[in-house]
Amino acid sequence: MKRKILFTNFVNTPYFAKQDLLVLADKFNISETSINTLIQRSIKSKEIISLKRNLYVNRDFFLNNKNSLEYKFFVANTLIKSSYISRETALQYYGLLSEASLNYFTSTTIKLPRKFENSLGIFEYRNIKSELYNGYKSVKFLIAGNEYSYLIAEPYKAIFDYIYYRTNKKIISEKSLMLVLDELRINYTDLEKDQLDRLIK
Repeated sequence: MKRKILFTNFVNTPYFAKQDLLVLADKFNISETSINTLIQRSIKSKEIISLKRNLYVNRDFFLNNKNSLEYKFFVANTLIKSSYISRETALQYYGLLSEASLNYFTSTTIKLPRKFENSLGIFEYRNIKSELYNGYKSVKFLIAGNEYSYLIAEPYKAIFDYIYYRTNKKIISEKSLMLVLDELRINYTDLEKDQLDRLIK
């Protein structure tokens, strides 16, 4: 019975780690081996959902929020902490890219490139130089009355990151930039002037 109540501590949390379970297990004198077995059985029975190795979400929380784009963005930030939503996903979010990739989330990070696949979708991370790790903002949102936030590139930076990976060009003139944007089918005419100026800069 003690083992069954472990997961009830995370019914209202967007995720929990194996380490969180081990802390609770220690209070109940449950071994790590037993916790590993419990995790595997619970994943198989879908009592918990695996987001990545050693990171999970309670089934009830998952079912209540699996269609929330904000929650998916939050998870994207969580799978790799030093990251922000960018490139195709951010461009689609801002309506600057017409091609939609359902449940495929792209992020920029200063860490190694990675890709995770779970019940929410596919999460892809491309790395960038630390001096270019900027141009993002924090967006707050609510889940069940609790406030969370995720990081997403501003429109100009989402375009920059997209071009950064899609072309080999290191220096682009303003005229060439517009041609590149046309080739990549980015709706830059919808950009606010300050965003376009920042992109050009």
